[in-house]
Amino acid sequence: MRVLAACGDIEPAFAYQALRCIKLPDKGYSRHFKFLKASRFPLAPLPEQRRIVAKIESLIGKSSRARDHLDHIARLVEKYKQAILAAAFRGDLCIERQSPKLLPLSEFVDSLDQGWSPKCVSEPAGSNDWGVIKTTAIQSVQFLPQENKRLPTDLKPRPGIVINAGDVLITRAGPRSRVAISCLVTENHPKLMLCDKAYRLRINPKMADPAFVTYMLNTPQCLSELEVMKTGISDSGLNLTQAKFMALALPAFSLPEQFEIIRRIQSAFTWIDRLTANATSARKLIDHLDQSVLAKAFKGELVPQDAADEPASALLERIRAERDAAPKAKRGRKSAA
Repeated sequence: MRVLAACGDIEPAFAYQALRCIKLPDKGYSRHFKFLKASRFPLAPLPEQRRIVAKIESLIGKSSRARDHLDHIARLVEKYKQAILAAAFRGDLCIERQSPKLLPLSEFVDSLDQGWSPKCVSEPAGSNDWGVIKTTAIQSVQFLPQENKRLPTDLKPRPGIVINAGDVLITRAGPRSRVAISCLVTENHPKLMLCDKAYRLRINPKMADPAFVTYMLNTPQCLSELEVMKTGISDSGLNLTQAKFMALALPAFSLPEQFEIIRRIQSAFTWIDRLTANATSARKLIDHLDQSVLAKAFKGELVPQDAADEPASALLERIRAERDAAPKAKRGRKSAA
C-alpha cells in the first residue's frame, strides 16, 4: 500500500476505495498484510480513477446523510411514545376527552410483594428448573423472561413470589437509570420468581386493568414523580420505598375508558414500531448499497470510460518501470553495540 500511495500515477483515494472492497479474514490479524499484498483489483487510467472516486464520494455522501437521518428515528420514536402516554394520562385518549381525578396507587392495588435474591447459578433456568429474574428482565412496558438465573437445587423455591400473567413489575433498587422501570407480565411463569430488587403489583380488577396501570407508570408525568421519590447517597445505588411508591397519583378512569385508552395506545405503538422496523431495514439496505456502489466501480460500470484516457496497460508498465528503477533497500545484520 505504501508503493501505491507514493506513486503519482495512482490516486490514493482510488486505492483506498479499492481496499474497501476486500473482505479480510475473520481471524489472524498477522495474516492481513499478506492477504492484502496478494489481493488484486482492476487498475483504471488516472483520469478515470479520479472520476470513479468523485462518483463514489458523491453517492456514499448521499447514503451517509440518509443513514444519519435514519439513526435519528430511534430517538424520535421514544419521544412519540412518551407524547402518546402523556396524552393518555391527561385524558386526551378517552372516548370523550376529560380531566380525570387522581388517586394514590394504593387504591388500584390488591397486593405489593418484594422478591428474593438467593445466590443463583449464573446461567438461565431450563424449562424444568426454578429461576429468579434479574432486574434486566424488567424493561419499559416489556417483560423479558429469559433474563433470569437458575436456582441451585439445594435451595427450596418460594412459590409465593412466582410471576404470573397480569403482574405489574417495577424495579425498586439499583443505579438511578434502572430504578422505577416497570413492565407488564403477559404469560404465566410457574417456576420463575421475583428478585429482591423489584416489586410485584397485583391490581384490583374492580379498579383498573394491569395494562392500564403499566402504561400510566411509564408516562412522563409518573416518571417525573418517581424520579423525585428515589432516595440514596449516590446515583449508583438508589431505592424506591413502598410508602412513597404507593402514594404515587394515577388518573382514575372508568374501566371502559381504560380499555379504550389501552386500545389507542397499543394501536399507536404498533404503527410506531412498524416505522422503526422499516427504518432498520432501510439502514441495512443502505449498507448493502454502499458495497454495491464499490463493486460496480471496480467492474468499470460506475462511470463512463473515455477513449482519450491513457490505457491502463501503459500506466501499469510505467509503474513497474518506476518500481524497478527505485533503489533497493539493503539488508544485513545489525552490528552488536
